[in-house]
Amino acid sequence: MNYSLRQLRVFVAVARYESFSRAGDAIGLSQSAISHSMKELETEMSVRLLDRTTREVVLTDAGRRLANRVEPLLDELHAMLLDTRSFGTQHNGRVRIASSQTISAQLMP
Repeated sequence: MNYSLRQLRVFVAVARYESFSRAGDAIGLSQSAISHSMKELETEMSVRLLDRTTREVVLTDAGRRLANRVEPLLDELHAMLLDTRSFGTQHNGRVRIASSQTISAQLMP
């Protein structure tokens, strides 16, 4: 199993928009990149996730099950990574400085 987060994100976008071109517009990829990524994912998983016609893209039963489970996981992963990134940039707490009253009165303000 060698699925990439990119493939799963692309799959979720296709499931949401039911179109390669609209999904590509939403996530900033070309229609051919979307198509290629979906073919790779289906090949890797050995299951057909999408039924494609010239006019529409429809999830198969397997695709629907995967989309329903993967989308919340990707949302949670995204939130966790944002939280972790903000943890590194936000500093909070109490700073205590020990000094004489004379220095504190003149330098600290």
